[in-house]
Amino acid sequence: MANSSTPLTEEEKITYLLCTMAGRPFPFTTPAAAINTIDDVDECKEPWEISAGPADQEYNFYTKLRNNVGQSEKPVGEGIWKFYDQSSIFLMNGRHDPPIGSVRKFRYHNKRNANESRKWILKEYTIADRFKCCVPKNNEDYALCTIVKKVSGRDAGGSSSGLVTRNLLQGFFDQTLRENSQ
Repeated sequence: MANSSTPLTEEEKITYLLCTMAGRPFPFTTPAAAINTIDDVDECKEPWEISAGPADQEYNFYTKLRNNVGQSEKPVGEGIWKFYDQSSIFLMNGRHDPPIGSVRKFRYHNKRNANESRKWILKEYTIADRFKCCVPKNNEDYALCTIVKKVSGRDAGGSSSGLVTRNLLQGFFDQTLRENSQ
């Protein structure tokens, strides 16, 4: 399982998800090993077994959302992923434009393993509803997930793109919607 040594930004993750699910090329180059293939994560494995890499690196993978999308807990290994936050992801001027996607954040909890409990983060990225018209019906329910170990008490990963990248992504998202509205 490949890890990404340079974390992808939230905008890049949403873009990767949309491109993969719609069968489109990614608008610019990033490390090829940044995201693993579609992976049904084994609920019997612990977070450190799933990520299988250095603790400070992200493990990114696509997964099909299950019926528990709205639930606040997901089983994993001997513990659970417990929901703690949700936010929308925007490009350009932040909240002045409609969101391109959202991210739900979960923390790992395990009563039997206090050393690892609350140290692992799962982020579940989904595309905004307005882009679902751009992907085949059977691909609408996929998410891009990131598992990473928290470092120094901060949430790991999820930085924002620079202005040049944001301008490129804004053009990509606008073009994608135009092509699919015809």
